[in-house]
Amino acid sequence: MILLTTHRTCRIRRTLLLVSSCFALCGPCLADDWPQFRGPLRDGVSRETNLLKSWPEGEPRRLWLSTNLGADYSSPAIVREKIYIMGQRTDAQWLLCLDAKDGKELWSTRLGDPYTNEFGDGPRGTPTVRDSLIFALGANGELLCVEPATGKEVGWVCQNWLTGDEVWSSKALDKGTVTIADGMMYCITEDNGTVVLAQATPVGWKEHSRFVLAPQSERRPLKAKVWTPPVIAHGRLYLRDQENLWCFGIFLGTAPSRSANSRQP
Repeated sequence: MILLTTHRTCRIRRTLLLVSSCFALCGPCLADDWPQFRGPLRDGVSRETNLLKSWPEGEPRRLWLSTNLGADYSSPAIVREKIYIMGQRTDAQWLLCLDAKDGKELWSTRLGDPYTNEFGDGPRGTPTVRDSLIFALGANGELLCVEPATGKEVGWVCQNWLTGDEVWSSKALDKGTVTIADGMMYCITEDNGTVVLAQATPVGWKEHSRFVLAPQSERRPLKAKVWTPPVIAHGRLYLRDQENLWCFGIFLGTAPSRSANSRQP
């Protein structure tokens, strides 16, 4: 085993792990998925075997070439003959699915507004495939979770904190943000400010109440949404949409006193 370290002008130290092992020189190739950044174990090592030890003059045999991904630094995630990759075309960043057999595009899902940078435009990350779901993070911070067959957004997903495994998913509410308090989830959707109170449980989506914020903001830019997360303090729920700040009483009985953990201003 040889450990090599290199320095690049961007001052980022990268570690290359070269593993030398003895493999059979004949027999079928052991195919291995590449479901996330740097491979199955995030170590940059593929477990495939029976690969060419030298290439034909010029380059290996080209199977296909795709030329319509757009601006991007995203490396592909490959699972079950499907390629999941991101790219920025003229109007937006996109999560793309290609057929690994011929490179043809199977579906595309909008990931967010365009991202520009002096070092190159477009997304930077690699999609992650886990528990039959595709996760993708855009360059502007948008997080997307979709079904692998269609690219359709999944909705709300509950995952195991330690393993990342999916516990349950629900399409009962559109995309938004969440704050958790006293065993409950306080959710608000980004499109129209729907506020939902649901139980924080591994059993499944257990909705208790919902309403829509009113009045709606008159100053929200055309491309902006209700992005401010809920805040819970002193038995009150605070919600904001641009110029509007709502305060709702959510305590039982009398207003709670300040806890020992409260800090002096």
